[in-house]
Amino acid sequence: MSYEKVAEVILKKYFHIKQGERLFVITDTARGFTGKVSHSVFDCANSENIDSELIRQRAIDSGPCDEKVKKVFEELKKGDCVFICLNHKLGSLYPFFEKGLRSFIRQKGARFASMTGLLSLKKEREHDLVNMLLFDTEQMRKAGNALKELLSSGNDFEIKGIDGTRISCSISNRRAWFNSGKFDKPGTGGNLPAGDVMIFPVEDSVNGKAVIDISVKIGPETVGIKKIVMKIENGVIKDISGDSDIVEKMQEDLDHFAMINERSGMKPDAIRTIAEFGIGLVPGRTIGINITDEKLLGVAHVANGNNFGRGGRNKCRGHREHLFWLEWFRIDDKKVTPKAIYNL
Repeated sequence: MSYEKVAEVILKKYFHIKQGERLFVITDTARGFTGKVSHSVFDCANSENIDSELIRQRAIDSGPCDEKVKKVFEELKKGDCVFICLNHKLGSLYPFFEKGLRSFIRQKGARFASMTGLLSLKKEREHDLVNMLLFDTEQMRKAGNALKELLSSGNDFEIKGIDGTRISCSISNRRAWFNSGKFDKPGTGGNLPAGDVMIFPVEDSVNGKAVIDISVKIGPETVGIKKIVMKIENGVIKDISGDSDIVEKMQEDLDHFAMINERSGMKPDAIRTIAEFGIGLVPGRTIGINITDEKLLGVAHVANGNNFGRGGRNKCRGHREHLFWLEWFRIDDKKVTPKAIYNL
């Protein structure tokens, strides 16, 4: 496994790091995929004479971030880079800074790249994740930027999945967002692997049926499924059907965030509002982790919950992405299949 090559790509093609800038590597293990990648990035930076520090936090699935991590963020300077590679989660910055990760990074003028929730990554799938990280970044960025501009200039959007998804909505005056993995400017950052384009629909315009046939997100967990059906009316999830155990867990997750929203002065049903659609760009195979599989070419996602700050209007404490196999999507009169994305 070429962990050294992955480290070089992360530092040079994602961060574009150079001497005089600092790097902080945050991990929660010394073993397995995350441990090896974290140490390889740290070692690679040292070999390039980059001022680097490796921080190992405790395993966190909920609650505030580790005190060691809090100290790192308190001392961040403009131009600093933070690479987060965890089996579990970073932990919330809100209790200390009253800001989320992205907002805090923007405020500081630092940069970040994150790979989290990798505890369930199977050893036989590590090679697939490495291939995604090493995919030609320039080719992916060219296709992603073309799709971003096409979505941003569109008015009507429709998406169809192989297993029965069919949803339409307005995207008029909504700007698309592209995780290009180019984190070279102050305040930038995102998840790795990079490579998905998202559009945030006019919230009450979304209607149709989402047939989720890859995975759903429930809390920190990626749940593989056969089929979950979500009926959407005027931008709100009205019904969820399928495997009764999974549906029950999804409903409990929605109810949990509805309660949190109400306590925070937000609309309880904001968690049931459709927030975004995403389209993956990177060739490869699913590995069973939601945040990674959504980047794959031929995979699309529908998300409910928060989209405020990226071009949407829905404020919410939660955000859940659910993945399905894509047949095509339409922007105004232009229909695009996954194979055609690289020819836009």
